[in-house]
Amino acid sequence: MRRFLFAIFLIFSLVCSAFAGKYDIVDFVYTNDIHGHITVEEARFMNPDFPPKVGGLASVKTFIDRVRARAPKEDYTLFVLDAGDIFQGTLIGLYERGTVIPRAMNLVGYDYWTLGNHDFDYGADIPESLATIMNATCVCANLVDSTTGKLVPYVKPWDITERLGIRFGFFGIVTSRTPRMSFPVNVKGFVFTDMVDATKNCVKELRENGADVVIGLFHTGMPYNPDEGWKEVQKIESGEYATSGMDMNTMELIHFVPGVDIAFSGHIHKGYHTPWEDPVTHTVAVQNYSGTASVGYIRFYFDKKTHKIVKYECPEGDCIVTLFPEEFPPDSIVSAFVKEKQSLAEAGMHDTVGVALGDFHKSKALNTTIGNLVTTAMLEATGADVAMVNKGGIRDDIYKGSITRNDVFRVLPFDNRLIVCSITGKKLKQIIEVGLSSFSHGVCLSGAVVWYDPDREEFDRIIRMEINGEPLREDNIYKFVTIDYLMQGNSGMKILTTIPHKNQFFQGMLMRDAMYHYLEVHKEITPDESKRFINMGNQE
Repeated sequence: MRRFLFAIFLIFSLVCSAFAGKYDIVDFVYTNDIHGHITVEEARFMNPDFPPKVGGLASVKTFIDRVRARAPKEDYTLFVLDAGDIFQGTLIGLYERGTVIPRAMNLVGYDYWTLGNHDFDYGADIPESLATIMNATCVCANLVDSTTGKLVPYVKPWDITERLGIRFGFFGIVTSRTPRMSFPVNVKGFVFTDMVDATKNCVKELRENGADVVIGLFHTGMPYNPDEGWKEVQKIESGEYATSGMDMNTMELIHFVPGVDIAFSGHIHKGYHTPWEDPVTHTVAVQNYSGTASVGYIRFYFDKKTHKIVKYECPEGDCIVTLFPEEFPPDSIVSAFVKEKQSLAEAGMHDTVGVALGDFHKSKALNTTIGNLVTTAMLEATGADVAMVNKGGIRDDIYKGSITRNDVFRVLPFDNRLIVCSITGKKLKQIIEVGLSSFSHGVCLSGAVVWYDPDREEFDRIIRMEINGEPLREDNIYKFVTIDYLMQGNSGMKILTTIPHKNQFFQGMLMRDAMYHYLEVHKEITPDESKRFINMGNQE
């Protein structure tokens, strides 16, 4: 076996050497949406019954070191990049106000990164802290100080670095939808400018300043399905579908703004195993999965004279490399730092608070067992008639077996608080209609059952509703519980901002604490498969 591996390594080295004489070789290792997942974790998405261990920044470091070790000795360089959302989502991520993550990333050796929308979740001072601590250059061209009207001082719109005689220009874009995804206080003092304009300006200025290669770090997301995403691009181009530079995703931005050579994307937690190349602009785009269970890895070959891209490939046969600790033993220095901080951050959080008699899963579907569980806990904590939460607020699954406090935190990492309102049945129906529309990314319900037809016009899809087994009466007053994040109009729920303050009763309880209370009362929980949404379309 060792002889076989040595032969493969030798062949790979000879091939690299041959190409190195003719081309300059540039490797990119990239992450996105780490969300504080820097420790070794169980990959239940691979095998829920016998999950293998995967990931951790310490294994990312080992992978990078291994790539460097087997690379050509000449005509070669490597960049390590991240596309944002680095800290929010785990206890270690939130520990010391998020600063553990950039310090750990410094040990890995990142070169460039950009901010993501969740990097604003815990206050307007957090992005500055992250960018200041990180050794890597933070590029973010559309984050403006509302007072000065200028770019915030701790980021650059773009930057140029020269290696191998090639001038590499990097720029970053954070989604302009960030104010719709965060509490107003967390984005106070910021203006998130038009992404198309910012991208155009960066391409123009980088070229004018002699960049041979223009590389974008986009926290705007490649589509879950590239084929469907491309259809949307064509609809925009034909005028069938209207959008703006405040709403575009990465695929759309690199199509409508020519001149970007390579795009590293984040925001959507869907890894691209093969690169996407725009058929018109020929921009090459890649995206990793979230966390550090894997890294992205792609190689480009540049003409030595023109400094143009000649070709690209995934050296591992796949742009996504899963980091099994047996294959990529954790780097000792990074591992020691992470373990020390993890023990402090998770103290007392491994206590058992309940038992799951089955798996509770999240998914893109409207009905999910984890959504049913969370909203049922919200009902019990408040005595409301109907509970609603956005699907994006539920971040993980609960698996059969003991449930720890940390498990609950993984599911509900945001500090969202419950708010109870008195609203009419008519208003409640309007709210659920928004939840079924394209303005929302989906909601979870308890206390209500909704029969709907997705083929009907938006805001007229509900055929009938029942509240606690009784038909909805539009003139009845119902107690409705949701979270403060939605009450401020985020995730497409502007309709909730129209509920008068006199009809709102601030509960003050964290959604996470409602779950703890539910588990304390019930001890053992069974997945509820009942449907809150019943699709009545295509019934003929």
